[in-house]
Amino acid sequence: MIQKHRAVASNKLDPKADAFDSAPKEFVEMRHKLNDRTARIGVIGLGYVGLPLALAYSKAGFHVTGIDMSLGKVESLRAGKSPLATVDEGLVRAMSRAGRFEAAFSLEQAGDLDIVIICVPTPVENGEPDLSAVVRATEAIAFHLRPGTFAILESTVYPGTTEEELLPRLAASGMTADEQFFLGMSPERMNPGSDWDVTQIPKLVSGIGPYSTELMRILYETILETVVTVSSTRVAEMTKLLENSFRNVNVGLVNEMAKVAHRLGIDIWEVIAAASTKPFGYMPFQPGPGLGGHCIPVDPLYLVWKAEQHGEQMPLLVNSQSVNESMPCYVTARIDSLLGGVAGKRLLLLGVAFKKDVDDARNSPSAEVAEKLDSMGARVRYHDPHVPELMIGNRLHKSVADLETELELAECVVILTDHSDYSWPVVAQRSRLVFDCRNALGGMTSEHIYKL
Repeated sequence: MIQKHRAVASNKLDPKADAFDSAPKEFVEMRHKLNDRTARIGVIGLGYVGLPLALAYSKAGFHVTGIDMSLGKVESLRAGKSPLATVDEGLVRAMSRAGRFEAAFSLEQAGDLDIVIICVPTPVENGEPDLSAVVRATEAIAFHLRPGTFAILESTVYPGTTEEELLPRLAASGMTADEQFFLGMSPERMNPGSDWDVTQIPKLVSGIGPYSTELMRILYETILETVVTVSSTRVAEMTKLLENSFRNVNVGLVNEMAKVAHRLGIDIWEVIAAASTKPFGYMPFQPGPGLGGHCIPVDPLYLVWKAEQHGEQMPLLVNSQSVNESMPCYVTARIDSLLGGVAGKRLLLLGVAFKKDVDDARNSPSAEVAEKLDSMGARVRYHDPHVPELMIGNRLHKSVADLETELELAECVVILTDHSDYSWPVVAQRSRLVFDCRNALGGMTSEHIYKL
């Protein structure tokens, strides 16, 4: 059953205002702590998911300890600085001064915590989910487990992870799950680079039992406008994978369409704009040099892997993944064809972050394009206002300083990430040849402008 709740000023946190009259004392005590904001919260993993979440709870009145193994990240936060461009340093300093936020390297440093939220990376290695960071975090929580502890998983995982990996490790303490300790799952839905704040995105919550589920609802309603309760942690886990698989498949479709459109001499961007005039049955997706980031190209593999464990195949998802992974090679082949060979040619790449207006180049298709061109003998330079340095091949490159001069010197300018910082008319005017992978120069027509 799915239940949607909107957080409003009410007495919903009042112990007398609900039907849990015979609840375990640990549940009642935790509810009191949530009601008066005395619950001490720990967030393991201070990336683009964990840090905004930690600060949101701090802003709501809780004392929060952010925990991360990165020495630089913790020291930066302790100095009142944000390690992420998307997180306001003013909020970090304000919450630190108010005594509601601190950073630590481990649970040992954090002291006694009532609630611990896991927001660690879950990559894929050799086609298989790598849950090692989740397992380490869970084992650390299990070591410090005491009656009333409330553990929550936000990392993206395959369906069944909460019940199969977290629950047994915590239950090994001998305490009764959903009575003496609580466990829930709420998949992160962050969108780096967008205007969506963590408190504005409807949140799915679930627990291993009725008490855990109720505490999840109460906890997340302290910071969120809309909380959606689902019937099980498996439903929550699979919902996140469906959301990102939906994007993966549709981007794969439009990337495949872009290749065919080029062969047929058709502008794929005009086709997408035309299709977008239909008010029903269509949603626009954009082609590009490939998929990057930590969700869309990775999460579907969790679902494919889990399906295979149960004897099911997902050919549609596998094929869309293959199409998206082929795009960096397709882009380099198009550039090579335009230039009659890239060996020895001076190329300028605009944007190497994995998406528009973010500072993260990990898993970036732009970075993969750069490496492929470098391996083909091109003299590769890049500019990105958000990524000051990048490994291309075996060498560390720095973003060029004088953009306009580099535009004029390059034999081909390749637009890979369409950051808002760029003046596209200037790019079009100063460049000798442009290959536009993002339709950044949409509406501009010239013999020296080519599009994906």
